Amino acid sequence: MPETPHDRAMAELAVAEQLQEQAGMDADVDAHLRTALQIEPTCVPARQLLLRRLAKAQRWDELVDALQQGLAVSPGQVSWALSLARVQYEQGKLGSADGTLAQYQSFADSSAEFADFAGHVKLKLGQNAQAVAQFQRAVRLEPHDGRGWLGLGLALEAAGHRAESQEALQRSLAVGTLSRDLADLAIRHLQH
Repeated sequence: MPETPHDRAMAELAVAEQLQEQAGMDADVDAHLRTALQIEPTCVPARQLLLRRLAKAQRWDELVDALQQGLAVSPGQVSWALSLARVQYEQGKLGSADGTLAQYQSFADSSAEFADFAGHVKLKLGQNAQAVAQFQRAVRLEPHDGRGWLGLGLALEAAGHRAESQEALQRSLAVGTLSRDLADLAIRHLQH
């Protein structure tokens, strides 16, 4: 029975995984992963491993390219879109991050994490009403995550809705999931 492209891609992935166990961050590992992706661009396990390796090595430009290539063939990979937007954000490219989030929003309707980060980006861009809408979606999807409530409180405050802001900030503390730093931030905003 002839080998399919999927079989060949998985064989390249297996070689890459074996080399990684033996040599760690060896360039041959990346070469085999890239070969697997040339053979089958939709090979998620190969792309996932490549993405992890690029992120660990802090090879940000290559990571952005690999994420964009992956999204071009698999636009429903919400975690890749979120990772791409986060890298763009960290690089100070707020507009690019916002554009990435907007482009893949339709695939992320059930992701509170995606909505939360989109709200954060909108808030940084000064688009307060849009930030409020994103954080409202985040807390609807995940009402027990204090970060969404904190974001909502900050966005409502920025939009000039003090009473609603205070309520959301109190809720962020009440759910009990905030880190100490985020809880302190919520308390500071409640006190002024």
